[in-house]
Amino acid sequence: MIAALSNAQHPHFHQWNHYGPPEAVSQSSTVSNSPTSTPSVVVAELDSSPNPSSVVASSASSSTVDTAPSATVSGTSSSSGATSSSSLTPNGKKAGVAGFPQIQITNKAALGQYAPNISWYSDYWPNTTDFTSGGKTVKGIGMLWGNGDLNQTDPTAPIGTAAQDDTNRYNAFVDLPTSPAPEYMMGFYEPDWPAPYSSNMNPSTAAAAWTSTLGKLDKTLIGSPSMAKQKDEDWLTPFMEALGVTEPPWDYTCIHTNKNSSQGVKEDVGYYWTKYGKPIWVSEFACVNDQSTDWSTCDQDVINTFIPEVVDFFENNASVIAYGYSNGAGLGTVWPLIDKSTGALTPSGTCYLDVLQGKVPEGTACTN
Repeated sequence: MIAALSNAQHPHFHQWNHYGPPEAVSQSSTVSNSPTSTPSVVVAELDSSPNPSSVVASSASSSTVDTAPSATVSGTSSSSGATSSSSLTPNGKKAGVAGFPQIQITNKAALGQYAPNISWYSDYWPNTTDFTSGGKTVKGIGMLWGNGDLNQTDPTAPIGTAAQDDTNRYNAFVDLPTSPAPEYMMGFYEPDWPAPYSSNMNPSTAAAAWTSTLGKLDKTLIGSPSMAKQKDEDWLTPFMEALGVTEPPWDYTCIHTNKNSSQGVKEDVGYYWTKYGKPIWVSEFACVNDQSTDWSTCDQDVINTFIPEVVDFFENNASVIAYGYSNGAGLGTVWPLIDKSTGALTPSGTCYLDVLQGKVPEGTACTN
């Protein structure tokens, strides 16, 4: 049995309404228990510079949180061997759209509205193509979602086409051309949690998959696996131990933050920044009441304040190299960017666009 955890640790539990209470969820064969001893892996505690080469070894149990480094992120040679000439941020612009399958095909008009103000988008696939609209190109950021072997007999997951999607995505990764190598690739999608749309792997399984796949992309900027449990994660350190490394083998740390306040977002960013010593790519953010009993999404008034505040934080915090508005499954009807019935931007989608266009004065809320 999985021990009862805080609602903040179950970002997809209520999203998909798939399980009973946390304590009723069966322990999956692919879910790792928390380590019983202090991990021996060395992590990094940073000074005021977010340059990932400027690190000092510290205890993995460090709880220091630095949410506002002031320097500019610079390019670096990474543990994967990849090099960025001037910045890890795609095209020098942080903003993006995340977790939107086939947006470049089914929602061209909406993505086209964002194109002048974002630099990247993701859709869970490793072969995500660039999108061009009005002379503006939005970079498609690939992701190796899982190891192609999502457990189809596990009662906690998956549902629908999730298992087949995992297989298809993995095969698409295997079929990627070796030249030119992808410029960016994100690591596994929430391997730390057995939700219907999380990759659900224990650290040892993930380490083996990483070594044979992402670990071979020596000319690609690699992102860490993204955690479902946010700042309460207990998976990445055992993953590093399984790999036999003492420093993170990725170029930037991909994080998911699902909070209802900018302070909660800052705490998530600060945790990963301090613990793993790599620039932060917020691969998904959403406004969610993650401490409520039903893990509900925020109402429009809260969202209208949340978006300007978190975007301002992301843009002005040098540890954050990219951020993407999450349009993944289970986020209700108010948060999603696009109205499914009309294809038009929702009030929340309009708020995000207005903020990116500089139409919302600093310190104020959206007024749509």
